[in-house]
Amino acid sequence: MQSKIFKSPISGVVQKVLIEEGQVVKAGEVLLQLNPKSAESELASLKSIRRHLIEENNYYRRQLQGIDKGPIPSALSPQWTSLTLNRQALLAENQLYRAQLQGNPGQKFTPEERQRLASGITQANSNMAAAYARINQSDKQIKQLHTQLEQAKIQLASAQQTLQFNKNLVTDIEIAYKKGLLLGCNFSNSKKKSKLELLK
Repeated sequence: MQSKIFKSPISGVVQKVLIEEGQVVKAGEVLLQLNPKSAESELASLKSIRRHLIEENNYYRRQLQGIDKGPIPSALSPQWTSLTLNRQALLAENQLYRAQLQGNPGQKFTPEERQRLASGITQANSNMAAAYARINQSDKQIKQLHTQLEQAKIQLASAQQTLQFNKNLVTDIEIAYKKGLLLGCNFSNSKKKSKLELLK
């Protein structure tokens, strides 16, 4: 007599055991019966999962083909639903922008797409007008700055001439003083500056 442990190839709830512990059995003899309701419910669950997976797969295929008709699977998570809806919106936007760039008036658009396209064109024109206004304003500011720069250059040249004239005048007065040509003046040098003092 040989003792052997075996495992059932399927899971389930045992409904009835048909043998006694230690009883000798023959090959092919039925040892126990599983509750069919448990297996049926598991089968129904697996069929439901399969159905949901097929629905999701078909939904994703429609999305990839650009066909947005058909129901959204109930088992699809809100995150995936949001992502696929965002993808649809982005594809529609992309199609509109391509049509706008290519200037393709023959393409058929839905009223909503025509409105979005017109809105996009209006927004682009508005942005362009605002950009031109900023460019014109910048040009005016640049011209004003050039004018101010020219005026500053003229003032600097005048100030440099005045400074040179004053330096020459001081040099001439100093030479005249040293030669004794100036009477009644006291010319003194200091480390900080030179100054001309009139005597009282």
